[in-house]
Amino acid sequence: MATTSREFYKNVVGKSNSFYFLERDVMGYKCEIYNYKNSTYEDFKNNDAFEMRGLTFVYDGMYWKKYFALNKFFNINETSTCEYSELKNQEIMYVQEKLDGSMISFIKFPNGIVRAKSKTSF
Repeated sequence: MATTSREFYKNVVGKSNSFYFLERDVMGYKCEIYNYKNSTYEDFKNNDAFEMRGLTFVYDGMYWKKYFALNKFFNINETSTCEYSELKNQEIMYVQEKLDGSMISFIKFPNGIVRAKSKTSF
């Protein structure tokens, strides 16, 4: 990725209907949460937007601090890069159970308080 500034992500939102951002006020701090809706693999690839899954910026009064969630991942046979025929001869490094539900991450605010965050809310 050439840049990972807020302007980069805002530009992605501005040029693609597949991505959006929400503005929130949390404990008096400005927050921006970037996410996707009905996006295809090509939307993510063409916009270099794999980070835009719950990506959060928090403004401390001088600077915007970026907090990553998880990069977008795709299930087997969901995209051309994840086709079983392409993966079947790869060495398995580890196996992890995939549980459905809300993705939780944690954000440390400038005042030192840590808040749990789902994909789009605190």
